[in-house]
Amino acid sequence: AGETLMAMLRPFIYRRYFDYSAFESLREMKLMIARQVRKKGMLDDVKLGPGGIREIEFIGQAFQLVRGGAEKELQIRPILQVLPLLRDRGEISEAQYQTLVDAYIFLRNTEHRIQEYEDRQTQRLPESDERRELMAESMQFKTWDLFYAQLTQHRDAVQQQFEQLFSVEGEEESETHSFPEIWEQIRDGETTEALNQWFENSESITQSLQQLMESHSIQSMSREGQHRLDRLMPLLIEAATELECADESLLRAIRLVEGIGRRSVYFSMLAENSQSLQHLLTLLQKSSWIAEQLAQTPMMLEELMSVRSVVMPTGAEPLMSELELLSSRVDVDDLEQQMELMRHFQRRNILKIAAVDVMDRLPVMKVSDALTWISESLVAHSFRLCWNEMTRRMGQPRKRSEGVASPGFVAIGYGKMGGLELGYGSDLDMVFLHDGDPESPFSRKQRSVSRREFYVRLGQRMIHLMTTRTMSGRLYEIDSRLRPNGNSGLLVTDLEGFRSYQLEAAWTWEHQALIRARAVFGGEAAIQQFEAIRHEVLSQKRDPEKLRSDVCEMREKMRESLGHCKAGEIHLKQMEGGMVDIEFIVQYLILLWAAEYPALLRWSDNVRQIESLAKEKRLSRKDAATLVQNYRQFRRRAYHLFLENRSARVADQEFVEERGQVVEIWNRLMR
Repeated sequence: AGETLMAMLRPFIYRRYFDYSAFESLREMKLMIARQVRKKGMLDDVKLGPGGIREIEFIGQAFQLVRGGAEKELQIRPILQVLPLLRDRGEISEAQYQTLVDAYIFLRNTEHRIQEYEDRQTQRLPESDERRELMAESMQFKTWDLFYAQLTQHRDAVQQQFEQLFSVEGEEESETHSFPEIWEQIRDGETTEALNQWFENSESITQSLQQLMESHSIQSMSREGQHRLDRLMPLLIEAATELECADESLLRAIRLVEGIGRRSVYFSMLAENSQSLQHLLTLLQKSSWIAEQLAQTPMMLEELMSVRSVVMPTGAEPLMSELELLSSRVDVDDLEQQMELMRHFQRRNILKIAAVDVMDRLPVMKVSDALTWISESLVAHSFRLCWNEMTRRMGQPRKRSEGVASPGFVAIGYGKMGGLELGYGSDLDMVFLHDGDPESPFSRKQRSVSRREFYVRLGQRMIHLMTTRTMSGRLYEIDSRLRPNGNSGLLVTDLEGFRSYQLEAAWTWEHQALIRARAVFGGEAAIQQFEAIRHEVLSQKRDPEKLRSDVCEMREKMRESLGHCKAGEIHLKQMEGGMVDIEFIVQYLILLWAAEYPALLRWSDNVRQIESLAKEKRLSRKDAATLVQNYRQFRRRAYHLFLENRSARVADQEFVEERGQVVEIWNRLMR
């Protein structure tokens, strides 16, 4: 059947005459190959990169396409059989023949060594020093530098042959010289077909560019701003052609240019730095969310122009210090300006994390750590602003027994915040607690206010500060329904009341939630008291059957209410074998064994809890590794979906094996 098919195709592949017109098509293909190599970062690929195996094969195939119809001997596949035929026919010289053969053998041997070491289909040179030295040794070279010099010599020679065969004089210039002319035509409202060779939907691109010129922000620019725009736009269009998703990247960039509007200094900044421009377009290509954020807040551009310049936070404390410094420059009584400052601080730092994340330069746990630290710093700053404002008006609450002022307040993070797994658009699940006698009074001018009333107002004020929508939006949505008695309970509970509720009235699912809870800000004594209560509550002996039944029942309720998807879709969190299943397995095992293994209660994040279960031999190493790996994969996919403005729903063909692994563990442990 295969031979029959090839016999049918052969007349279409090999023309019956010398088809020199094929060279024109091959020249165009050569430009496409060069662009793809740059787009996909394949410069160190010995097969697809410059001077690689593919270029040698392409040289042979070019002559086969031109002459193969008339000279049937050329209708063969192995390149080492094609090259001597080309030499014998005078198509290439003896020197060219030897250069190509030597290079091909060397490159193929290199490819084989790479694949033997990696145990997979890849042609990329190793990056680590250790692997490079092993690579050199396997190729009979004493050092990597000696091997790489020989490799470079072969690749340069191949690339020279390739360029001689397929380039024509002035070809490189023809690809770039027309962009200013193209922009001038579009700016003047003329139609142009020149964009067709780079963009799939050039009509949409042209229309968007012309709409940009008609927009109010561009029409109202100064003459200098117009000049800066005219400098930038040809460079922007050209840079977009280098990207894999050229159309979408340029459309997003056009929206950003309109958002920049009269801040034309940014046009100059981009036009004068080609690397920054290319980096910006890459970010826009990878994330529509980043594109939207930059369009709304163009002043963020300077901080995102180079991933190398982005300094990642190392904890909540440095962020708190930075926020304190920024806040000190604003009138402490100007609450509106303080709120704007906090929102700008949050957006700037989250954007920096997203810019590194979309380039796949951060593991998912580092991303969530940083996002959580940002939220902690903002909670702490909200407390300080509200505390200072309220104590100026009402005085400070005092411990009745000690008679001293005490900010005996603690903010407890639950869920993703408590588990150091905050995402880009996550709400904050929080519970506020205070120490001391809730009814103890302290003076408020002419009348007394109870300690409880003071802290309830403090909690309300903090929530208002973080959730109010200003010109820059809101900081976070705050969900405090996990407090004792839910929405019907007090916003702020005293620690003794919290302990009594957890020991006497809380449901199993509330203890599951407490597993992921931790103090994110507060007075040291109040934090220690909370941690002692958490340990006491979670260390209770439990009936295994009732515990399993309660956990499974709650899981089914969640799936019924939250797991709805369209046909052919699944939800990364709520799907069978998904993130919540993993979390429930972990919570069940911790509640089951914490009385005997108190070390299980040390951490509030899911991954380290799994590792603790394995360390205490309450979960096999194999199961632990499977759950951790799959949990990280699900989370990373969810994060990147958010950065494309998509929900955490994916096609049901994704993660089939991973979901099956989690389901198997669930059935073994929970049935």
